[in-house]
Amino acid sequence: DAFTGSLNRTSGENFGSYAINKNTLALNSNYILNYSSANFILNKKQLTITADNKTKAYNTPNPILTASYSGFAGIENQSVLQTPVLLTTTATLTSLPGTYSISANGATASNYNINFVQGTLTIGTNNGQLITFAALADKLSNDVPFNLTASSSVGLIISYTSSDPTIARIINGNQVEILKAGTVTITATQSGNANYAAATPVSQLLRILDNQIPVITIESDLGVNIRKGDEAVLTAVGASTYVWSNANGIIGAQTTNKLTVRPSENTTYTVTGANAFGRTSTQTITITVKEDLSVIVTSPATNIISPNGDGVNDYFVVKNIDLYPNNTIVIYDRSGKTLYKVKSYKNTWDGSVNGLLLEEGTYYYIIDFGDGKTTSKKGFITIVKQ
Repeated sequence: DAFTGSLNRTSGENFGSYAINKNTLALNSNYILNYSSANFILNKKQLTITADNKTKAYNTPNPILTASYSGFAGIENQSVLQTPVLLTTTATLTSLPGTYSISANGATASNYNINFVQGTLTIGTNNGQLITFAALADKLSNDVPFNLTASSSVGLIISYTSSDPTIARIINGNQVEILKAGTVTITATQSGNANYAAATPVSQLLRILDNQIPVITIESDLGVNIRKGDEAVLTAVGASTYVWSNANGIIGAQTTNKLTVRPSENTTYTVTGANAFGRTSTQTITITVKEDLSVIVTSPATNIISPNGDGVNDYFVVKNIDLYPNNTIVIYDRSGKTLYKVKSYKNTWDGSVNGLLLEEGTYYYIIDFGDGKTTSKKGFITIVKQ
């Protein structure tokens, strides 16, 4: 004999107890079938939720936290969770490098027993440190120490090195001391710390221009001993620009390398010269003036005046007489008779007396300089009518 038909159970796939029914189960007519019911138990399935391990650099935002799931039935996934998993970590933006736990909890699902496994957030040193170091301006060999101003993007202290400390060396940590002209490379570095990795070094070229003090010399076209009233040209060399200080007897501009002077006494002339970079030095020259006025007619070789109005030898000229404003000049003939006498002579006598031109011939002069110390001068002059 054999059973026919089958049992069935109350439909449902969720966690719970389902009745097992007799359904069509039967025996032949020789048997009376008594059926005792039972229950079909669906237990919760084991689900493991694991917080995924994460990494980040120091002083950067935390990464998005995620989880992995193991144990879903069939094609089910985390969408069957009534409450999603909550992922948290104790690490913050500024947490120091190290390892920090990632906690997973809070998830619920009616058909699953959930087991939570922690993950780890590992914070490493930050590789994003950058150095900003601007190009260096040219310097002069006599410039004072100057500051270097490179900076780290994370605020750490910069160190500097020079490729040739005999030209320019680093002092006081962030200053350059210039020792001589030349070219060096200044390199800015930052070695990092527990939180930040070393930055990539940045180098800049420093050119130091030679700025020697100008060596000036002065020469006079008449030498350093001249007669009173002479005009000398002083020439300075050795600089790019020149400025002469005020002094006795200067004639004309004082801002070129040449200076025209007509000193009335011993005088020291001073020039200040600057090179192309503005560095200056001074030099002096002393001109000694001799009390030695020369009496010169327009044609000094013959002591002749020819007052005919042609502009040549028309006047009796005493060169430099203006330097003796108290002078007196007397003109007289061979017999000693005074023909012309004037005080403060201005080089204007044309050989006439009372409006009449003297006869051709030789006449004589006496010059009294009127300063009480210069010896009077005597001489002759010839009048020629042409």
